[in-house]
Amino acid sequence: MRCGSTTARARALRLLVPAAGVGIAIWAYLQLPPGAAMTAFAGLADIALWRWGLALALIGLSYVVIGQLEALWHVALRVNSQPYTARRTGRIAIAIGQCVGMASVVAGLVRWHLLRGVAQAGDVARVSLAVSLSFTLCMSVSALLALWWIALAAFPALSWPMVPVVAAVMGLALWRYGPKLWAQRRLAAGVMIWTHADLLCAGLAFAVFLPGDLPLLQVLAVFILAFGAGLATHVPMGIGAFDLIVIAFLPAPTAALLPALLAFRLTYFVVPGAVGLYALTRPQALPGRSTLRQFLHSHAPALWSLADQGASVWRDASGAALVGHTPVARVIIGEPSGALPHALRRMARYKCSARTAASLRKRGWSTMRIATEAWIDPSTWTLDGPEKSTLRRKLRQAQTSSVSVRQIDPRDMPRDLTRVAQAWARASGGERGFSMGRFTLSLLDAQAVFAIFTDGTLHGFVTFQTGPQDWCLDLIRHDGTLPAGAVPAAMIAGFAAAKDAGVAEVTLAATIAQTGPFGWLGRRHAGLAQFKRSFGPQWRPLYHAAPGPLRFFWTASAVLWSVQRPLARLTTWVRQLSFTPLRATEGTNVRTGPTPKTEATHDKRIRPTSRRARLDPRRWRNRDQPVQYGAFFRRRARDVERRTS
Repeated sequence: MRCGSTTARARALRLLVPAAGVGIAIWAYLQLPPGAAMTAFAGLADIALWRWGLALALIGLSYVVIGQLEALWHVALRVNSQPYTARRTGRIAIAIGQCVGMASVVAGLVRWHLLRGVAQAGDVARVSLAVSLSFTLCMSVSALLALWWIALAAFPALSWPMVPVVAAVMGLALWRYGPKLWAQRRLAAGVMIWTHADLLCAGLAFAVFLPGDLPLLQVLAVFILAFGAGLATHVPMGIGAFDLIVIAFLPAPTAALLPALLAFRLTYFVVPGAVGLYALTRPQALPGRSTLRQFLHSHAPALWSLADQGASVWRDASGAALVGHTPVARVIIGEPSGALPHALRRMARYKCSARTAASLRKRGWSTMRIATEAWIDPSTWTLDGPEKSTLRRKLRQAQTSSVSVRQIDPRDMPRDLTRVAQAWARASGGERGFSMGRFTLSLLDAQAVFAIFTDGTLHGFVTFQTGPQDWCLDLIRHDGTLPAGAVPAAMIAGFAAAKDAGVAEVTLAATIAQTGPFGWLGRRHAGLAQFKRSFGPQWRPLYHAAPGPLRFFWTASAVLWSVQRPLARLTTWVRQLSFTPLRATEGTNVRTGPTPKTEATHDKRIRPTSRRARLDPRRWRNRDQPVQYGAFFRRRARDVERRTS
């Protein structure tokens, strides 16, 4: 009996909240002056066009942030979904839920409809609960501050004494939940940042429609309270509670607020809800992570392993394609498997073949050669040939050093691999992105990893993405202490393993073309092309294509931005800065003056051609090697010794 009464009480409580929301909406409507609806619709014509455009842009940014929050929880709860699927699911679910009402329940049903072929029902329920609770908790912090700010404006004498109370409440919450938050600090920080970014974008969009003489901070504070009240009532679009709080707390005439409320409701609720319903009817083309791994292992090229690093695989009955995601556009990477999915027929193409570029050019697309890809056939590749003389010389240098290369299981030495990758990132300014491989320890299990040891210590490694028909060079990481020839030795070990695996092709990745609008970037990386040329590979051109010059420039710039990742690399550079002065402690000696010279064995790094660099004895210490140095260098070395003695 007790269980039955508890269930009945819970059902009654669930029905009571929407009923109370509907009652508040009806009561608020009755409080409006006569002709309020006509006043609101008539005021829409007085809103400037630029306000509509700015509000839509801010609302679009708000839904981008919502997608990031959804993807964050998908990763944290290990849901079987690709990143793009997670972001798309969150945007559609929230857009429909906020428009229809009962946002948490409706959003959960929409998630289940979109993910029913990918994730389990329990996973969808946990994601819906996590997103709703985390958003509510983070918004509660903002609502507390907003309430204090409104009280400060209305009752200045009473609000300042409340500061210790607010601080005490927040301190008590941190004391109670601080250890748990610290254990999941990255997740907590991400949820807090994305939630408040969403509230900020939505609040600014609402402020765009209001009269310009209202203080922005007061508008944002009132909006947070009104938005939270609208969500709590579970009424469609927050009708009633949202309007009541805005009209009560903003110092503006009701006739001026009604058009702003209607315009915000149209742009923030109706338009995204309609777009979400339309997107809900479109077929889903993205498989889950487990299905994706099976497909990649059996059918896809090695390059498609990028699907684990932010890209996604779109598939229908005719074929599949790898799609890369930039902040402003989606681009197909490489060639499709089978026929191109129908939904992607107008999407820009990145690193497509010459044949594809020619056919697209006939259809009026803009195309340009952007890179050249090097590849070898491991079954026929050898060290013979005059074009590989430099490679043979470097291998001899590696043989004279205590260098050993062997294929390893990355799970056996995760700390050493991470240490080398972090050292390379610090020296190179951070990891690149988009189609460039990034070091992720959990993804190395599916790759062929060849470690480089010097005196038994790991100082570098080379990885290959593996496919059923081809391998692709992915990562070259070292800590800067490897002797010459160590990296080529690891790559040749990879060629031998690919030959044993029976693959038909090993791709050495692409080098940027040194001509065209982006030729300056290719000339900066001319050394990479020279390094790949030493293996004597075959070359094939790669193109970028888009329907029209405007979309070509837009997508090419977006890809360039995503590859370089300037903001992420700037963060890496800032972390390297040290602002702590050196201090002497007891038992330590602080050396002043120039740093003493240290002898680095086989240090062949390129040095600046200043006078000090030209006179550096380390440049000439191997002058007696007949293969690398001739009579001119021996005479030059004697001059250096005479000047420095």
